[in-house]
Formats: sequence, C-alpha cells, structure tokens
Amino acid sequence: TGQGIIHIQKGAVPTGADQLGEIRFADSAETVGSKIVGGATGTWGSTNKPSDLKFYTKKTTSDVLALTLDEDQNATFSGDVLIGASATVENTPLVVEGSGTTLLRVANIDNGTAGIVFRNTNSSDWSIKNTAATLSFILSNSEKAQIDSTGRLGVGLTPSLTAPATNVNAGFIQTKGSIDIRWSGTNSDPAGAKYLNFINNDTSLVAGQPMGGLHWI
Repeated sequence: TGQGIIHIQKGAVPTGADQLGEIRFADSAETVGSKIVGGATGTWGSTNKPSDLKFYTKKTTSDVLALTLDEDQNATFSGDVLIGASATVENTPLVVEGSGTTLLRVANIDNGTAGIVFRNTNSSDWSIKNTAATLSFILSNSEKAQIDSTGRLGVGLTPSLTAPATNVNAGFIQTKGSIDIRWSGTNSDPAGAKYLNFINNDTSLVAGQPMGGLHWI
C-alpha cells in the first residue's frame, strides 16, 4: 500500500521474441518523440521470464535505438557514452571528464586481478594488469614487462630483490636483453649527443665514496 504502479499487460504469454508494451513521450499533436519498449526475448515459463528494455530517441523522424538493458543485466549503448562531458570526441566511445583530479577506476572485490585489455581485430591483444600490487604488461598472454610493488621495472623478466654484489642494491631497471640508446644525429650536431649519466645527489659525500659506475658480475 501507499505506492503507485504503472502496469502494462500483454494479452498472451510470450512464446518467443515479442513486444510486451511501451511508454511513449509525445507532443499535443500525439507526435511521438522518445519511447521505452519492454519486450520478451524468448518463451516464458513458470520459472523463466527472459525480457529486456529498449530506449529509443529521435533526431529526425526515425526511431533510433539508444540503449538496451537485457535479461543478463548487460547495458548496450548504440552511441558514445559521456560522463561529465558535454561533447563527443572523435573515435572515443567513452569520454570521462571532471574538474580537479579525474580517475577511471577498474577494481575487483576478491583480491584477484584488475586491468585493461587493448583489442585490435586481427592482431594480438595488449593488456595491463594489476595482480598483488604488481603491474604487468602482457602481449598475447605473454608478459613482456612488469613493475613490482617496490617500483622495480623488469623487462623480459621478473625483477629480483637480491643484491647483485656487496653494498650494491638490486637495480630498479632490470632486463635480460640488450639496452640501446638510439637517436637521429649528425656529425655537425655535438649538442645532440646522448649520455648515460651517474648522478649522486648526496651533499655529504666524503673522499673515497663511490659515485657510481658499471659492474660486470
């Protein structure tokens, strides 16, 4: 009691995909603009009532399906999705905008894996996954690089925390392959030279204290 209900009833039990009813939004001349259509997506029985909701809009005179909510609680948008935005962006189906700090959150609730998959038809999938505070970069189910919970980057391997030598901590960039420093330069461009620099910001350095260098171990 104490609540109002709008009840739209079909005259027969659905035996397949069938429209059950609709709500229309029209002007004084009964010209319909947008509408919501409820339908059966299969035969109804005593324990199953497969159904969906479809939301239609208009820009000219034709109905355009904008959103479908199916029996599995999936939402299918026919156009772009704008959250906090007022205009679409070319080739960007999802636009999220906000003032200050704006974050896009992908989370799991069982301490499993959260991530994003970048799919390109007829090519391999790239994905970025967070598992147990380790960020993995994966191509076709093969991990290519990872950043562990200490901030160490491993390229082609899992970063090691083991010190490689006495008084030398495990490196923050680790790989089992070659490292190239490449650029486009000319003999007449000495200012374009590239260097591998060892910089120690410790202002309390004393005589004989190592500044950095290369170890062959």
